[in-house]
Amino acid sequence: MVVVWQDKSSSLGVHTMRLLMNDGDDVIHVNVGSGITTAHLASLCTNSTDTCIYVFGIQSDLQRQQIIYNLERFGCRCIFLTVLPTHRKFVLLVNRLS
Repeated sequence: MVVVWQDKSSSLGVHTMRLLMNDGDDVIHVNVGSGITTAHLASLCTNSTDTCIYVFGIQSDLQRQQIIYNLERFGCRCIFLTVLPTHRKFVLLVNRLS
């Protein structure tokens, strides 16, 4: 078991996001930091097997390694750390927002 202490303000956005999501919705997480918030969101989405979390804002290989370590430690799956702007779901999102 892993216990992570988080400030309440760090988890407020995650819980709000989960309440707004439908089963199978995907998430784009920008400015990912250490990956702990991403892991928290993924833990709340465990009942939805179709949900994927796309992560943006990784600045270095060291940060990428730290994020991978944290996500593996929490047992997270369906999280994509490298998303090209040509990825099908990313293009669909950009077209919807345009």
